[in-house]
Amino acid sequence: MKIAVVGGIGSGKSEVMNALREIGIATLSADEINSELISTPSYVLTIKNLFPSAVENNEINRKELANIVFHDSASREKLNSVAHPLILKKIKDDNRSPLVVEVPLIFASGAKDLFDIIVAIETPLENRIERLINNRNMTKEEATARINSQVDDKEYIKIADHIIQNDGSLDDLKKCAQVLFGVLCH
Repeated sequence: MKIAVVGGIGSGKSEVMNALREIGIATLSADEINSELISTPSYVLTIKNLFPSAVENNEINRKELANIVFHDSASREKLNSVAHPLILKKIKDDNRSPLVVEVPLIFASGAKDLFDIIVAIETPLENRIERLINNRNMTKEEATARINSQVDDKEYIKIADHIIQNDGSLDDLKKCAQVLFGVLCH
């Protein structure tokens, strides 16, 4: 059984995943898979061919790449067409069960049908912006651009089998996640 955790940037998906690892539930993150890809020479070469300014000394400059793709939808689609098939293959090939997968771009990647259950994390917009400013050193404009480049939270809610409201403390979020996934995974 595969369970997706979805939600926009800054919604708390990573904290949910940390809480699940604490209780021994198998997890996988599309962002972690992407981080592995970024260090693969063939992937770096592909990115260099698509976005020359985003590669320096055979290393992807993540900030520059983000700057390119979060301000231009055609560039974002180009990057997604390269990254998503590789990420989806890793998810498909992971046979652990149950497996909880953090999938921020479930719509753009076409990953929705890979999952038996979808859990959405819903967080007030102002909380998300504040987290991106404080935890990722983004300006308010950068945070807003990232959020606006993604699917609206209402779309995640429409496809979700379960919703976690993340409008309280980190402890509240962890407890809620551990109870819900404890039930779903056993």
